[in-house]
Amino acid sequence: ACGFQSFGGKLWLMGGVNGGTQLQDIWSSEDGTHWTLGPGVFPWYARSHMALLGFDGALWLIGGADTVGMRQDVWRTVDGRQWELVTEHAPWAARRGHRVVVWNHKLWLLGGSDGHTEFNDVWCSADGKEWTRLTAATIWKERHELSALVFQDKIWIFGGHAKPLSNEVWSLDIPKDWFKD
Repeated sequence: ACGFQSFGGKLWLMGGVNGGTQLQDIWSSEDGTHWTLGPGVFPWYARSHMALLGFDGALWLIGGADTVGMRQDVWRTVDGRQWELVTEHAPWAARRGHRVVVWNHKLWLLGGSDGHTEFNDVWCSADGKEWTRLTAATIWKERHELSALVFQDKIWIFGGHAKPLSNEVWSLDIPKDWFKD
């Protein structure tokens, strides 16, 4: 339920849940053995089930569940201390358990849940502020807590919490002419 990512020569661990309590901490380590707690309180609410990843020279925090509810915000930092709110209300529904990968110099958000509804949507952004929804005739079943990665110039998703549970593997092959830049 926490965010875990490598960025800037360090491992980063943030948020999560401890005994039902949402956490608002961030830890970093250069070797995986010795960990340093980040300074102070961060401008985002304590949260879990968020996306955390490195992109465009920064560490990004995208969506998740917090002490108030589900979020559709996007934050970034270059040092783990100073955080910038990129957007408070992205056009995709507030969610947790989604995945975000980097492919073709863009952020790609996949799936998730708002606690009642599972999603199978796909969104992309070059800057974390402006997002475009990708639509297709065939798409995978709604789910959250899926695994996603980039391999052989495609985005792949595996499993996840779908109703009913499944072990499907899907790949997203986007034609190069879809990209306008």
